Amino acid sequence: MNEIGTVFKDVLSNRNKVWLRLSIGAGVLLILSAVILSVILAQSKRNAQLNANDQSILESRGSDPQIDRVSLAEAKTAFDNQQALFLDVRSAESYAAGHIPGAINIPLAQILDRYGKIDASRWIILYCT
Repeated sequence: MNEIGTVFKDVLSNRNKVWLRLSIGAGVLLILSAVILSVILAQSKRNAQLNANDQSILESRGSDPQIDRVSLAEAKTAFDNQQALFLDVRSAESYAAGHIPGAINIPLAQILDRYGKIDASRWIILYCT
């Protein structure tokens, strides 16, 4: 009877260890899930704010008749012949999701601060304005 009691006690002890490990693992998983979800939600909110900021800048400037518009055919020819620098003015996140090969990214909200850093002697085609 003494041996059976010891075996039974060991089984219960091992079962408690397993439950403890499972409980700790589930807790850690729950905490990690909450952290990941909060990061995703914060990034989504920030992207929405950036896009709204870009849109408000565009609306405040309107269409300037002194700026020449470039047709798609002209832009394609300039791209094929490497005659122009393509400047993507969307948010960094939008640019990272996809852009014209070789284009540089200066978000519209930063254009006045960073425009002086590009070669103004080249034909510059802004897109996604």
